[in-house]
Amino acid sequence: SALEPLVNELRGLEDGTSRSLFEGNKAQGFHGDEVWRQMNTMLDGAVEAGKAGRPVEVNAQYYELTNQEVVGKLARAAEAGNKVRVNVDAGRLVAFRGERVTLSDVPDKLRSILQLAAVKGDVGVSAYPVVKLLGDPGDLMHRKGLRVSDQFLLTGMNANEGSGENIDGGYLLEGPAARRLVQNFS
Repeated sequence: SALEPLVNELRGLEDGTSRSLFEGNKAQGFHGDEVWRQMNTMLDGAVEAGKAGRPVEVNAQYYELTNQEVVGKLARAAEAGNKVRVNVDAGRLVAFRGERVTLSDVPDKLRSILQLAAVKGDVGVSAYPVVKLLGDPGDLMHRKGLRVSDQFLLTGMNANEGSGENIDGGYLLEGPAARRLVQNFS
């Protein structure tokens, strides 16, 4: 019974009756490996749009962006003529205040950043300014989102090896809510 309000809200989001939905917004829910498939479908669509001479804007913001398939699709999207902007939390690349860092994560994070920075095309890679915006170098930016054109996939799923196997959820948003999320990226 304690979860009944949450279940009703999720049902309302699915059938369009939720008070959380505002005019002009569309939300489609995804669960588990559906999130991973949607992420890849959106990136594949961006590559195809660019190749067809209809470039779109692509924004990706992830705490973990190390999956080579996803990094490759972002690179191909830029090479196909799309504007691609990537923002990651690179904060775990260095040790803070004498604390130890998990070195096994560092090569993958650096490789992804360097691969995207070397792409021929309109691609920009930035590190989330953890200290400036969060105040403590030990904090982390834990956002996960992908925007392709007018669609925004807001999710809890990273883009690293094994992410597609996670039991996670997400929503594909279109309309004013998606535009607002894009503004937050900027």
